[in-house]
Amino acid sequence: MIVTPSLHLLWSNEEGQRLLHVDPDLGEVGGRLSFAQRTSLFAFTAFLEDLNDEPKAWVLARRDGGGDCLIIRAVNIALGDADAIILAFSDTAGSRRLWADFGPALDLTSAETTLLKRLVDGATVTEAARDLGVSLETARTHVKRAYAKLGVSSREEMFAKISPFRLS
Repeated sequence: MIVTPSLHLLWSNEEGQRLLHVDPDLGEVGGRLSFAQRTSLFAFTAFLEDLNDEPKAWVLARRDGGGDCLIIRAVNIALGDADAIILAFSDTAGSRRLWADFGPALDLTSAETTLLKRLVDGATVTEAARDLGVSLETARTHVKRAYAKLGVSSREEMFAKISPFRLS
């Protein structure tokens, strides 16, 4: 999709149109990209305000609480004299990713690597801790250490850092 900074929809391919019509958390109202939850709209707008010429990713957690999410990759472009934003979407619902072994390349432990993969797949830290059979505090410690090793401070930055290692 291509949108203006005010979320006016300029263009969308067929798959984007389908997403806007069937997705419970994202849609189109009056020719603009809309979110089912107002807080998501505010958070996404703030994300776009910090966008520059480097691609970034933003995670929209699903309202159903199932741990799935919609990952929105965004990059600024110029359309003539106007600014616009290209958006690409990845839905984690029902998918399991294949990853290259990025842990050793980024100096991460196997526990940190496994936890980050779960987070990118849409799990919360609480869900990942439960799935991995560790305490919430242990999971939080793994996340803090991994973020420090990666030099990131947010889920979006972490995703951007490790997404090149995702094979599918």
